[in-house]
Amino acid sequence: MNKFSIWFPPVFYLLLAAVFLYRTTFVGDVFLPAGLLGYIAPYQTAIHAHSLPPWNPLRWDGIAQFYPWRLFAARTVRSGLLPLWNPYQFCGAPFVANSQSAVFYPPNLLFDPLPTTIAFNLNALLHLTLCGWFTYLFLKQLRCSTLSSLLGGCVYAYSAWQVQWLQLPTFLATSCWFPLVLRQLYRLLRTHSAPGTSLTSAGASIGLMLLAGHLQIAFYGLLAASLWSLALLIRTANERKALGRSIALSAGAFLLGGLLCAVQLLPTLELSRLSHRATQATTAGYQEYVGYALQPYELTTLFLPNLTGNDYDPQNHYWGFYLQSAANALVAVRHNAAETALYVGILPLLLAALAVYRALQRQSLNYRALFFVLLAVLALLMALGTPLDALFYFGIPGFGASGSPARILVLWALAIACLAAFGLDYLLESPPNKRALLALFAVLLAGFGLCLFLVSQALSVPLPGFDLLHVPTFSQALSRIPYDWVRLGAGFILAAVLFWQAHRRSKSVSFTLAVSCLAITIADLFWTGIPINPVARPAWVYPRTPGIRYLQAHLGHERIFPINRFWSLDHPPPAVLPPNGAMVYQLRDVQGYDSLFPGQLKAYADQFARPNRFGVSDASPPEVGNMVFFQNPNAPLLPTTSARYAVALPTDNPAFANVTLPPSTPPLSLSSNDLTLYLLSSALPRARFLSDNPKLLNPPVTYLQDLPTRVVLRVTALTSGLLILADENYPGWEATVDKQPVPILTPPASQGSLFRAVRLAPGNHIVAFQFQPSSFNIGLYLSLTGLLILCWESSKNLFRSRKTM
Repeated sequence: MNKFSIWFPPVFYLLLAAVFLYRTTFVGDVFLPAGLLGYIAPYQTAIHAHSLPPWNPLRWDGIAQFYPWRLFAARTVRSGLLPLWNPYQFCGAPFVANSQSAVFYPPNLLFDPLPTTIAFNLNALLHLTLCGWFTYLFLKQLRCSTLSSLLGGCVYAYSAWQVQWLQLPTFLATSCWFPLVLRQLYRLLRTHSAPGTSLTSAGASIGLMLLAGHLQIAFYGLLAASLWSLALLIRTANERKALGRSIALSAGAFLLGGLLCAVQLLPTLELSRLSHRATQATTAGYQEYVGYALQPYELTTLFLPNLTGNDYDPQNHYWGFYLQSAANALVAVRHNAAETALYVGILPLLLAALAVYRALQRQSLNYRALFFVLLAVLALLMALGTPLDALFYFGIPGFGASGSPARILVLWALAIACLAAFGLDYLLESPPNKRALLALFAVLLAGFGLCLFLVSQALSVPLPGFDLLHVPTFSQALSRIPYDWVRLGAGFILAAVLFWQAHRRSKSVSFTLAVSCLAITIADLFWTGIPINPVARPAWVYPRTPGIRYLQAHLGHERIFPINRFWSLDHPPPAVLPPNGAMVYQLRDVQGYDSLFPGQLKAYADQFARPNRFGVSDASPPEVGNMVFFQNPNAPLLPTTSARYAVALPTDNPAFANVTLPPSTPPLSLSSNDLTLYLLSSALPRARFLSDNPKLLNPPVTYLQDLPTRVVLRVTALTSGLLILADENYPGWEATVDKQPVPILTPPASQGSLFRAVRLAPGNHIVAFQFQPSSFNIGLYLSLTGLLILCWESSKNLFRSRKTM
């Protein structure tokens, strides 16, 4: 194999990614949806733009979760610490245990030395490149031609699923490893390569996939890998080869992958057990889960990707919906384009259909193609919320807490990418006859007609909620997407021409045909995908407003209490300094937003809740159960939060009266109107001493260190009593008094029972709290063991290669 054939594919995919991300590669924008901050106080006063991207609650996570997390992790690592604990949200919370922090995922090392905005740009560029290249390597391993493999890599990397989730980096960072995992398992079980090398490379691929941060997507990768291994083992058994050895090798690869990711996985499992999601799977929960699945009418986006609207065309706003039962009636609720991303291109769909046709021919049954046919069908059935989902929902602990069932469409995208590559090779090697070709096009057109019928039925009767979502009529929906019709028509016509030309079996025609298929596919997917993700100017990323500067100057070691009450899936919510935003400015906050957080914090926050639109007092808005607001600054437990300032919307904001329940103190006079601040004089200090003698004044507590994983305090106690640190207690926190270990106690309810306390005798004391979770320590040892195995095998290979030189 010459150097050109080795280096051309990754360079090709790198150039494609640079063009796809041209606004961040060449123009100087940042690949973050920071424009969404322009809807929210206090950033409204600092972000001035003629037009902001439409509100998208899922894309909001890119700027509201991933940017603060990556910034915090990088700052902590630069300071010489591991970011095991996050002191800035939820009154303190585990950080590494949040799997999406992905602290130990090697590509995230980019964030440590670089500015965070630049690292986000490079992260997207890197993983798009890897996604295409790994798919190419997998298809070449399956003996596809070079151009077919290049096409398959483009389809998977730039499918609607990958592009829609691109600004939530753990999705692509996890899914890009799927094809490499399948390739390494194939090499392990079906080739004559050195078993030790193949086992460690397969295990490393699985470990990296799990470390990348999104456990639901990683589960789908493990599902595909398990089914692929099973298929390869069945082939091995049919060929009467050493089945036991193959089973042992396969199990060893998965075990090694588990060892490598244990440093991340064990803390996550511990937090899952203690989190707000730690509930039993119920029938009602299952119905809610599958209710959010891909709707049958949304299958039409296979052909017309913008049928249900989008976030960039003002003439075709997103209107996709699913149905929810409310008061014995069905109500249309906003869906999200990312949860229903099916589009893989017109030509790849036709090529995949050709591969299905050939795979099912008895005289030329192709087991590899048949596997991906079944994988695509499985993914589609589960995405549609069929009873198959119940097997996973009730059968796998914790699966019920995962996101939408339609996220399994990542396996659909991978399966169609592989089938498209197989189909192109079939087209070049033995094109179908005219009758088969006509039948193929007829089946696809019939499928398209059925999909249009499903859309007409879904829109035939207006439902409650249609007005809010601005759902169009059937004819309006079809008339809003002229470019989709052009793309569909051009795709079918060009495909027909190419398929017809395939009958000319000359070598030059085959090469031109393959290059044409590749070019048409890239043009189609880029045309569809490039406008989807909004970019922003660097100055829009969490600007420092006057109110923020005031808090940074005056807050000290205490917290803020943002008064938020509502969230929205349909339009920008009336919110101020929403959860996680304070992390960027290193301000401690009572609220938070995370896919996993301790359930005890939710119970504490519920004591500050006000009735929502359903009349239920809940700290989490109905739209987002992973978000926690502290809504009432006059609640009896307010002093326990150690919040020095309440932060509210500007008083001239129309939503101020509906959202804000003002504290009893008047607002501070500030020189700007970006937010409203109230001094909470009743708040207790975050570190405080509670004397056993209530008649004595409690002495002040001095901070000697206040780091994420270590807090050291000094106090002179005149009597015995409790030293209370109003940071959330959690397994792994240890305390010492004058360097002697002591138990961490639970403070009285009036002081906040989820916080930490130690008992002190009279005298001068140095009290230290240190976070050393055993789940992390055990996971670290296991991961180091896996890493040693990996290094040992690599050194053996290096020794062998030098010996044979």
